[in-house]
Amino acid sequence: MGAINPQKVALKVSETIRKGKLVNLEDIILETGYSKTTARKPKLVTNTKAYKATMAIEQAPLIEGIQAEINRVKLAMSKKDLSTQDYRTLTYAMDILTKNYQLLSGGATERQVFVLPSQVIERNSITIDNNTSIKSIENKTIDTQ
Repeated sequence: MGAINPQKVALKVSETIRKGKLVNLEDIILETGYSKTTARKPKLVTNTKAYKATMAIEQAPLIEGIQAEINRVKLAMSKKDLSTQDYRTLTYAMDILTKNYQLLSGGATERQVFVLPSQVIERNSITIDNNTSIKSIENKTIDTQ
């Protein structure tokens, strides 16, 4: 199958989402002319360059709309009394909108922190002597053997 079919699948997925319906990739893939074997493995279609490119184009208006809503919520939050129920609703909306924006635009959706052992040693003022023992600033010795 050429690059047209993955584009058709992406367009049908986007149309289904706009209608507010649940997306059944297997059904959509079958409708666009793929075999049952391919339909049972949607990643064979959704991992293609044509599908991803079409979905990116289809998502652009949605991403822009979410950004506009985020701006509206920010403006409303700046004018609200922090003690009211409306503010809680606005912060909830901001949270959901921001997460959806990050997901659709390819932004970070989680923070993964990786700390190097050398950074741990430096931050905790740990010294290592040649006897293969470690001493912290409190002079507690930890045997490494």
